[in-house]
Amino acid sequence: MSENGQGLSIRAQKVKGIFRQFDRNQDGCLNRNEMAGLVIAVNPRVKFSKEQIEAILDEVFRTYGEFIEGINGLSFEGLLRTYDDGAGDVDRDFDALGLQLTHSEEEIKGPTDVQRERRTGGNADIVGDSGGPSKSSIANETLRQGPRRLSKVGEQVFGNVANCGR
Repeated sequence: MSENGQGLSIRAQKVKGIFRQFDRNQDGCLNRNEMAGLVIAVNPRVKFSKEQIEAILDEVFRTYGEFIEGINGLSFEGLLRTYDDGAGDVDRDFDALGLQLTHSEEEIKGPTDVQRERRTGGNADIVGDSGGPSKSSIANETLRQGPRRLSKVGEQVFGNVANCGR
């Protein structure tokens, strides 16, 4: 995979956009604070307790330990794997964050860019496939499905999140 998105599937490009949105220190990994920001942002209707966030992060970092790069956190490949394993709905999360791909598929536009284009009417060159409302996010019950199995604590936390108005 190239760094600028060429050669990535649309799905992987969306994950890359989500990743970039939360890699605040731009070290190529999502640390616990950045990952917490992602979980909260893609679940705007859920009011997490500190304990719930910690349990979610513990579970993600334990389950995807092979993708944790020291103290830096979860790599892009790790985030991609969480989505591949059903930990969230890439399209829903991408849309919820206000991100969009351009036709060139090399640029991901953030909320500020999208708002600017809407004001100026310049959104004709933006593509995206919103498949309608989705039931999943990185912190819901689908994380316990698929090739990886989470602990009972993780299942309870993710299950509770899924039932909190989503």
